[in-house]
Amino acid sequence: MDQVPQFSSKDEEIQYWKCLAAEYQKGMQEAREELDEFQENSRALELELEAQLEQVDKRNRDLCSINNRLQLDLETTRDKLEQVHKESESQITDIQAQLSGYRSREEEWHKYIRELEQANDDLERAKRAMLVSVEDFETRLNLAIERNAFLESELDEKESLRTMVQRLKDEARDMKQELQVREREPPEGKTPERGQRKSVDSNKLTVEMETQTAVGSPLKTTQNNGSSPMAPLTPSARISTINIVGDLIRKAGVTTRRLELKIDCDTKWDESAAAYIANKHLAMHQHQILYGIKINIQCFFSQKSLHMLHCTKRQTGSSGLQISVCIVIENFQL
Repeated sequence: MDQVPQFSSKDEEIQYWKCLAAEYQKGMQEAREELDEFQENSRALELELEAQLEQVDKRNRDLCSINNRLQLDLETTRDKLEQVHKESESQITDIQAQLSGYRSREEEWHKYIRELEQANDDLERAKRAMLVSVEDFETRLNLAIERNAFLESELDEKESLRTMVQRLKDEARDMKQELQVREREPPEGKTPERGQRKSVDSNKLTVEMETQTAVGSPLKTTQNNGSSPMAPLTPSARISTINIVGDLIRKAGVTTRRLELKIDCDTKWDESAAAYIANKHLAMHQHQILYGIKINIQCFFSQKSLHMLHCTKRQTGSSGLQISVCIVIENFQL
């Protein structure tokens, strides 16, 4: 409160207090009006707040019901979520098991693919080796065909040689019979010696003609052996001729044994090639042996008495060929 001023007179003081009372009354009136207005506003606000409160209560009740419903839904959803979680866990477990099975199966397939690739490589190598072996087999087959052709030709030559040997046997038998007949006749001095010389010369010509023929061609026998005059040889000539024939027979036996040993050694290395080569050598030596023996028979025994013509055959181990060696044994008449 302000400090009271000093008045000079009573009237000024009264006037001052009247003015102050009027101001206070006016302020009170204004305050009352404001109070009334405030009360009215308060009642209106209270009514409004009550209405709002009612609305809020109603809304609260609605929200509570909604909350309860949502809680129920939440519980239901939680149950469903737990159930779904359990189902998803079981599905995940199953899927993991299937995945592990698929991975193991994939590893097995990869391993199987590697094995197939390795087997394919082995098959390709085997195919290449088979192609090489087929080419080798074709080459050997061609060689075998050529060898068979050679063997067929050699068999034909062998048959011709058998025919020639049989012919020689027949000629020897005829010569033996003719010589036996001529031995019964008395000698006529020097005339038989001249006939003997003519016969020897004719035999030499026949031998020269035969040596000029090919090895594969069949040999021809002389036709003048039976017609030429026969005469006994001297003992020295007989001994020399027997020695020559014995040497020829021994050489033939040694050659045959060497060829058989060569066949046995070569068969251990390559049976087919060795047999082919040995057969070829055997056939060539067979022709040479038969040529030499026949020529010596015609040269040295065309004038003698033949006792026996014997043919020995030796069978080789793998070639199937036969070497026919004609061995002539003379019957001396000393």
